[in-house]
Amino acid sequence: MIGRLVAPQAQEPNWAYVGLWCRIHAFTQSRLTPWLKDRQVVRSGLLRSTQHLATADDFCRQWPLPQPMLV
Repeated sequence: MIGRLVAPQAQEPNWAYVGLWCRIHAFTQSRLTPWLKDRQVVRSGLLRSTQHLATADDFCRQWPLPQPMLV
């Protein structure tokens, strides 16, 4: 779901969990936490200098694009 959404908003840590809970049947916090710990999913300033979730692959592709404007 994170990959399909591209980069869901995660400015506040709990927003990422709530956003996924609203979209995935029976989603629990315990499903996302291991992905973050294992770095399969990244929470970082990706778009508009705000925090978003992205898969590690998506993050590596997208992160360099806005960086010249944010420096």
